[in-house]
Amino acid sequence: MEDWQRSYIVQNKQSLAINTKCNNEFIKILIQNEVLRHKDAKLLAQFEDEHAKSLELYEILMSKREAYRMLMRALGRTGQSEAFTMLLDGLRDQ
Repeated sequence: MEDWQRSYIVQNKQSLAINTKCNNEFIKILIQNEVLRHKDAKLLAQFEDEHAKSLELYEILMSKREAYRMLMRALGRTGQSEAFTMLLDGLRDQ
């Protein structure tokens, strides 16, 4: 992930986490696109609180290459338009 992308996520992490649902389909897309590893998915599965799970997801993704683009793809494919739009706004600001 590029520095500006990481910075944008840090600034908007609470809102992104509120609007990101880490359901099985979403996680599966991230694994298929090699953004998450199975061990990352296992870690996320341990969280019962959805908001905490989403916050941890963003922590994991900030260390991954190409994560911003793949995150947008997964959000779009799973109909998570609020979080998708927030990330799209970040792209527009660049």
